[in-house]
Amino acid sequence: MANRASIEVVLRTLLCLFVCSFSFTSWGQSALLDQNPFSLKFQKISLKEAPLDLYFPAGYDSVAQETAHELESKWSIIGSNFLKKTRRFPIVLQNQGLVSNGFVSLIAPRAEFLTTPSQDAALLGTNDWLPLLVSHEMRHVHQNNVAQAGFARWVHGIFGAYGQSVYSNLMIPNWLWEGDAIETESRINAMGRSQIPQFKLPLSAYLHTYGVPKYANMMGKSYQRLVPNHYVFGQYLSQQMTKDFGDSFIPSLLQSALNHPMLFGFSRQFKKQAGKSIDQYAKDVFTKLIDENAVPDSSKQGFTQYLYPTKLADGRIVALKTGFSDIRQLVEINGGKERRLSYFGPMIDASMLSASNDYVLWSELVFHPRWGQKQQS
Repeated sequence: MANRASIEVVLRTLLCLFVCSFSFTSWGQSALLDQNPFSLKFQKISLKEAPLDLYFPAGYDSVAQETAHELESKWSIIGSNFLKKTRRFPIVLQNQGLVSNGFVSLIAPRAEFLTTPSQDAALLGTNDWLPLLVSHEMRHVHQNNVAQAGFARWVHGIFGAYGQSVYSNLMIPNWLWEGDAIETESRINAMGRSQIPQFKLPLSAYLHTYGVPKYANMMGKSYQRLVPNHYVFGQYLSQQMTKDFGDSFIPSLLQSALNHPMLFGFSRQFKKQAGKSIDQYAKDVFTKLIDENAVPDSSKQGFTQYLYPTKLADGRIVALKTGFSDIRQLVEINGGKERRLSYFGPMIDASMLSASNDYVLWSELVFHPRWGQKQQS
């Protein structure tokens, strides 16, 4: 007869592996974070008009005050039609790295704003960086608050924040989390990605080239076609859902899906509230983007991208080449002929290359024996 303690160890190990296998999205955006030196001191602002605590590096007072004002003035607008929560949530400003991003984590619950402004015109538009971070990431905080009500409240009570993260990501597709947050950017700020043509260009190009895909194909991606990521098609679906069914539809859909833990729970709740399946709705919505005269290309081939092309003074073009059959590399194109210059290491993609006739600069992560990883050019 097996030892009971041994069986418990095996069961706990299997449970940990199961949870980790479904919770990778919780850490997807934090993989590039540096560790701050111990010498870096943080200060705190407790907001009165919103249940938020803002932590910022000493000496970063002006940016912290600006961020606090954005948070207090827009907190209620960002979370309109969501349940109101009073539990305080910490936000950390980071200014020690080169990454332009932000994330909300339920593991050691917090939001982090990486305050280095983005260079991506399809992301930034004419906005300032911090207001975009506030509107997008605080929408995620309101979304996660939904997962602490109804049936999901029991999941959180029994399994804690980690269990809530796993359950939420199992029940709600990632395109809705991000698409709804992008739509909030556009609603709160003068310009958001919903109004930037460059952001929707991959979706439009895909639809005109291959025709309307099945919803499952958009979710499952492809090794043969460059399928737009969940930010792009999620934004368009979320935008149309709000137009068709009203501002309260997405918060209500999130709550209903989390309250009904069953196979295809999200699809069932969507059909119940919208009157048609998510597959049919996606097909109808994507069809609106296609020109009636477009002729889809049914050929099957791998895809290759040439990103951030920079034309040099002597006519050469330097670009980042990547694709299904190509390792990410720096190439030179001269007179129609291509020459590889270098392979990239663990690159920090800042949506640009800086190039001259003699040098090309980019940012990479390098190993540091004390801190694990550092961001350098």
